[in-house]
Amino acid sequence: MSLTCFCSHTIRCISHRISYRVWSCSGRKMNRAKLGTMVNGNNCYSSKVVVNDPKLLHQKKAAIRLVGPSKFQVIADFDNTLTKFWVDGCRGQSSHALLQQDNPEYNAKRDELFNYYHPIEYDPQIPIDEKTKLMVEWWGKTHGLLIEGGLTYDAIRNSVANAVIAFREGVVELFEFLEERDIPVLIFSAGLADIIEEVLRQKL
Repeated sequence: MSLTCFCSHTIRCISHRISYRVWSCSGRKMNRAKLGTMVNGNNCYSSKVVVNDPKLLHQKKAAIRLVGPSKFQVIADFDNTLTKFWVDGCRGQSSHALLQQDNPEYNAKRDELFNYYHPIEYDPQIPIDEKTKLMVEWWGKTHGLLIEGGLTYDAIRNSVANAVIAFREGVVELFEFLEERDIPVLIFSAGLADIIEEVLRQKL
């Protein structure tokens, strides 16, 4: 199986920057009984799942089964999708939030930006077009600070090692299940590819 990260932005100050990377999953032993319920749908993990058109869903599933694994690929978001929202009773960090530069001054500056823009992101009273412009502004300022303050691979590795981030239950087993069938996983994220890679490297 290959894990491919497609991130909407990267950082120019990091050398050897590429838009995607390919990963192989580690060979851990699968919990097949647990995974079987996930794949076959015999035991839903949440009673709060709502399907608008069950008939259409079954048609899509039948079409996927018909063409087989050679025509199948999995596309997933990263933060709070593959990773947990809560980790040991604490709010899990995103791939952006966990990053700590070697220069504390720039960490503080990025925190100031977060405290200003994050409430805007979730404010339902702000029109979407106005909010979009502000989010792009936030992105530009934050990444400008990363470049200005310098960002190293050592900082990324240390940040991930000390981060409150973990994969959801079943993610490792799912990746292994897909690997055995040579089914690719494509990770689409607004996060930074180098950080996501390091999380995969350390936390899987």
